[in-house]
Amino acid sequence: MLHRLLATVFFLCSFLLFSSSKSLALPGAEQVGVIANKNSADSIALAEHYANAREIPRSQVFLLDLPLEETISRESYQRLLVDALREKLSAQRFGTRVRILALMYGVPLRVQAPQANEEMKSRLVLATSQLDAARKEILAAYFTAESVGRPKDKKPELPKTGSEMEFLRLTDASLKQAAKRIASLESAESREQAQQQLVGAITLFGGPSALLANLTADTPEREAQLTAQSSRLKNEVASAKAIIPQLKANPNKKNLGRMYDLTRRYFGATGVLALASKEKKTRSFKDADASVDSELSLLWWDRDSYEVNGRLPNPYYYRSLLKTSKAGPPLPILLVSRLDGPSPEIVRKQIDNTLLAEKNGLKGVAYVDAKGDKLDHKRELSVW
Repeated sequence: MLHRLLATVFFLCSFLLFSSSKSLALPGAEQVGVIANKNSADSIALAEHYANAREIPRSQVFLLDLPLEETISRESYQRLLVDALREKLSAQRFGTRVRILALMYGVPLRVQAPQANEEMKSRLVLATSQLDAARKEILAAYFTAESVGRPKDKKPELPKTGSEMEFLRLTDASLKQAAKRIASLESAESREQAQQQLVGAITLFGGPSALLANLTADTPEREAQLTAQSSRLKNEVASAKAIIPQLKANPNKKNLGRMYDLTRRYFGATGVLALASKEKKTRSFKDADASVDSELSLLWWDRDSYEVNGRLPNPYYYRSLLKTSKAGPPLPILLVSRLDGPSPEIVRKQIDNTLLAEKNGLKGVAYVDAKGDKLDHKRELSVW
């Protein structure tokens, strides 16, 4: 019940949704769906009370067969909440009309992270082994880059770096510096030998795509060779980019193996590192738990259309960095609020008190968190 104390703040949404101020151009009751737990008498009673108070049609009050616990499993969330609500909305042709969901006391608060099945565990093991191999290959590319074009008795040392990303940048810079050293070698034979070593290191590090970006020709003959090979390699890299997502979308053992093989062949160890890191993060479900409220905002999104692991930026948030087209997101994002609290009596008061505030006005002292920013009176209104 402790978590429900946090939910009391959501009662403000019920006031905002139905404020009588016409200047706000807020949506009407016909766009609101009220969600209650059919296994809780309090949840049903509060949903009906709220719908009556806000003149929401009874047909837009949806009673779902949900557990009474505050936490719901991912499988139960999908089956009992998402699928059931979709079915009810579609059956009454509310799918395009209802844009706001008001969740009542009694509806679970938290969605558990998915439980990894045997397939997921197998993919996690494969991703981990690929990560280990990629890191060893990147290390080998670094040592080659540091030693090529230098005296053999000068052995490179492993640098101290703060992060894996920093080491990747350092290796990339070392490869570029090696190319400059090779160009300054006096002996043509030495240049040729060093060039071959560097080609191997660059290919190991970033594949043909990195090779195209780093290699330079030191003779007209080599320039002609690189030009001829460039077009072919670009076509192969483009084909690999198209094939790899298809293999990932059909993840049997053979396809996953080929996915990593193609990635290593055309994008090198750094490509494998990126792919395996994302696979490991996604399949480990480390950050895959979620709020029911936020997850329901993607009610119409298919389960496979977004990753449940991690966080997604909110395109409705004005500071969001998510780039969307002028037409908006490809699928609707619902506005979800919750009427909840430590007890049914408190929730009922939330509903009734917002009505009184709308009728008589809201008076008293309000505190706003200014985040420590200094107040600029010239732009005070825009800040709030």
